[in-house]
Amino acid sequence: MKTPSALKTVVGALALAGSIAFFAAPTASAIETTPEQFAACRITDDPYIQQLAEDLTLDEGDLVTLVNNFRVDNGLAPISVSSDLARAAVIATHDSALRGYSPADHVDSLGRDVGERLDACGVWNYSSYAEINFYQTGGEVSQSADDAFYWWLSSPGHRAILLDPNLTEMGIALGYIGEIGQVQDTNSAHWTIVFTG
Repeated sequence: MKTPSALKTVVGALALAGSIAFFAAPTASAIETTPEQFAACRITDDPYIQQLAEDLTLDEGDLVTLVNNFRVDNGLAPISVSSDLARAAVIATHDSALRGYSPADHVDSLGRDVGERLDACGVWNYSSYAEINFYQTGGEVSQSADDAFYWWLSSPGHRAILLDPNLTEMGIALGYIGEIGQVQDTNSAHWTIVFTG
């Protein structure tokens, strides 16, 4: 099994209209995440890069809108965005991107399930939680929120989570490996939403 310490993720950051977008760039500095950083709910010791990873990107904001519009259309309250949950989502997405897939059991490369990741990220005040993942690999990979959202809607289990009236907060993360706009077998996009209620 690959571990976070054995892999590097190449990411760059681009500020767009006051929001932050992440894109992979061959000239950007590599982020090497150690097991200690990963266990402490960080992908880097650089606070600026860590904050960029936790801030909503334009694509992540689109997913917030899709989720909340869907809930309101179904008679439910919208869900607020939590920076604490975003940190847990970043860890899950980063781990999935490094592994090349999002595990169906939601157990990360350190053997932690969703609840244990929430604990590691300092999230303790909840009575229920859920996590949903979506990933694409190879070829022309999209980072569109639509791809993830509509796939989740087609899955009864994921759809039920999106419509759970007990969930009140969410954190979202998108991870992308490769070159946006380039068709490469090594491209991958990984989405995670972590919910609590």
